[in-house]
Amino acid sequence: MSFSTIPAALPHAKTGRLVMIAQSFAKRAPQIPEVPTLAETLKDFDLGLLSGLWAPAGTPRAVVDRLHAEVTRAMEQPKVKEMLAANAAIPGRMSVQEYTDYLVRETRSWGEIVRSSGVRVD
Repeated sequence: MSFSTIPAALPHAKTGRLVMIAQSFAKRAPQIPEVPTLAETLKDFDLGLLSGLWAPAGTPRAVVDRLHAEVTRAMEQPKVKEMLAANAAIPGRMSVQEYTDYLVRETRSWGEIVRSSGVRVD
């Protein structure tokens, strides 16, 4: 058993060398709509990969807002959409505040899991 990306796993699934059991995003991916999500069995499960653009603390809000606007605009370009689709990436849209709130929730949630596991880094 393994977690993999869609582009890495799909060729093996097409040859029958691999069986896709489930996908870890909350919604089914358009590249493999026949493969159910883990969330269909485990409520609220979403281990999809989110990427974000980061700036140093203290970056002026006007700069952050401009970067956000330009990246959002770039995501609409046909070549960018093509590249994302080829890598099974589904672009999402979050405001700066929504992404900040998401990171706070994820840090809290995963922090609790790590603490309860007793894992230690030496």
